Amino acid sequence: MILNYNNYSDTIAYVRNLKELNWKDICLNIVIVDNGSTDGSRENLNNLYRNDDKVDIILSDINLGFSKGNNLGIRYAKDKLGVNLIAVSNNDIKIEDKNFFVKLSSIYEKEKFSVFGPDIYSLSKNIHQSPIRENCFSRSELINLSKKLNRKIFILKLMKPFHVYDILRCVKKKLIPSSAAISGVKSEKKQYQVVVHGAFFVLGEEYLKEYPDGLYDELFMYLEEDILNYLCLAKKLKIVYDPSLKVLHYDGLSTIKSQKSHLNKLLFELENTVISANRISLFLNECEERVE
Repeated sequence: MILNYNNYSDTIAYVRNLKELNWKDICLNIVIVDNGSTDGSRENLNNLYRNDDKVDIILSDINLGFSKGNNLGIRYAKDKLGVNLIAVSNNDIKIEDKNFFVKLSSIYEKEKFSVFGPDIYSLSKNIHQSPIRENCFSRSELINLSKKLNRKIFILKLMKPFHVYDILRCVKKKLIPSSAAISGVKSEKKQYQVVVHGAFFVLGEEYLKEYPDGLYDELFMYLEEDILNYLCLAKKLKIVYDPSLKVLHYDGLSTIKSQKSHLNKLLFELENTVISANRISLFLNECEERVE
């Protein structure tokens, strides 16, 4: 299940990558959701794969965001194709291990996970991105995060007319190597119930049974990993992070293309993260009220 938005060249490269892997006795079904692209993705993908029995194309007229866009593909894969294990993936991913999905199938047979996350290595940031955190944000942490990001947004918007951000970004890049940034959680060991990164994760049969509509769809973009963790904890569903499987992540190219600059991309991320943090906080409040 691949979500495409204004970046069909990466999607085509990724489909080619997937087809070159060893699938052994596993049935390969690739579902591409074009999320309201305006760059010719719809026409190019449709023309290229319309006669391909391994690839199904779903076209959305508008950009539905991460969760709603992915849910179109998740429901199609579950209801129309009858699959019980769905890899939900960005299109800017590359898998080098030829036996990735054969190994994934073996892990599933052993663990019977509801959600699985591999090691995700960002090529642009030079860091291991998953797991994101050991635990999902609490309500108080979400409120503090929202306040902190709003202050940052205010400062960045003041800087924007003077192009100060671009200068500072270049200076920082020269002074601080990207390899200096590290994930907050150890990525080299197998872990359970952690917050796995949303660029690539796998939904198992138990998750699809408990949540047949797919992902929580009240978020447009960002913090989807936290709400996925909440949903699993609520139903006591098993989350597995296993670094024996690894994917490469080109990280954020579609957003940069659509937002035209690194500053616009950053503002887009921060503003939507604030919206998501506020929505999840409200969701948690609603859950607490139901329990009471």
